[in-house]
Amino acid sequence: MKTVAIIIPHSNGVDILRRCLVSIANHRTVHNVIVIVVDNASTDSTRTYLSEWQSFGSNRQVLSLPENIGYGPGVNRGIEYLRVLVDQTVQGRDSGVSLFPDVLVLNNDVELLPFCIDNLEETLDRDDDAGLVGAKLFHADGTIQHAGAYLDRAYNGYHYGWGKRPTDYNDVVQSQTMRDTQFVTVAMILIRWRARQEVGVFDEQFGLGYYEDVDLCYRMRDKGWHVVYNPFAQAIHHEGATSGKLGSVGLQEMILRNRNIFISKWATKWEDE
Repeated sequence: MKTVAIIIPHSNGVDILRRCLVSIANHRTVHNVIVIVVDNASTDSTRTYLSEWQSFGSNRQVLSLPENIGYGPGVNRGIEYLRVLVDQTVQGRDSGVSLFPDVLVLNNDVELLPFCIDNLEETLDRDDDAGLVGAKLFHADGTIQHAGAYLDRAYNGYHYGWGKRPTDYNDVVQSQTMRDTQFVTVAMILIRWRARQEVGVFDEQFGLGYYEDVDLCYRMRDKGWHVVYNPFAQAIHHEGATSGKLGSVGLQEMILRNRNIFISKWATKWEDE
């Protein structure tokens, strides 16, 4: 039976995290699941909650960092931590994780809907060239938040189907069909272990967040891996529940900064896309 390692970067907002972890605990899947919460120096009651949460099984792991290093770097530290658990398995010690698990990167403000993990994994089983796969994400009001994504000519990112309801969204190909896409949102990305080994982890230039997911997807595609959107893997994303802490000015400055980093890396290579 395959193992899926869920890595959740987190910084404050214990109630948001609790809702996410409860949805995982209640989620039915045929796969073994290990959850690694990377706590980016939370100052609220997160650590107390995680100490209790972790006590319920070896498949619940916590990595506490001394400072907030950001989303992508937090995921990278979680992957390094996972590699230690894999090495322990190789050496015959019980770490609760099978060899070479696929990695599900998950926002702390996401709630899994039924069969989400299994549908994500089925995508990798169906397509040997799929390096990573993203899900259909909904706002809490039932409208679509993400059905695959793309960049415009100015390198601004857009989600297919954003704000539409599944019943009134006429672009069936975009919202309802499994397909390759430019990129998928880092709010939920399942990464094939072998692809991750070849392509690497998140570029830490992007700091606290934004465009690190686009960059990873572009690096996947550059190496010949498919980036796939699966509409049958579904979750609720309480978008902005964490990034809103930055304030509108700080958020826009971060997006602009990271957009410029992305352009400097990719504008020449992918200018005709």
